[in-house]
Amino acid sequence: MRSAKELRRLDRLSVIDEDGDEREVFGWATVQRTSTVRGSNPVVDHGEPTISAGDAIGMDPEAVTHWLAEEIEHEFGVDVRDHDIDVIDPTSEEVDVL
Repeated sequence: MRSAKELRRLDRLSVIDEDGDEREVFGWATVQRTSTVRGSNPVVDHGEPTISAGDAIGMDPEAVTHWLAEEIEHEFGVDVRDHDIDVIDPTSEEVDVL
């Protein structure tokens, strides 16, 4: 079994999840958010972010590691689950890393 430190460094993992399904889990993503700033009215409007797998813009990840999900939430205030992205902990005893 790989260590948590080693798993955390991987960009992409194949796992058998707790339901017995093989899943591709991403350890990195690209987050894009459009913002509109008006100088006449000091208001900043932030659009809904898009989350792409790795650097493949437009490729929606089905699942990300819990480490990546925490980082996206911390940096962008976005819960990936709200974007229909599952969060999988590859160190869980219920998950097998292939």
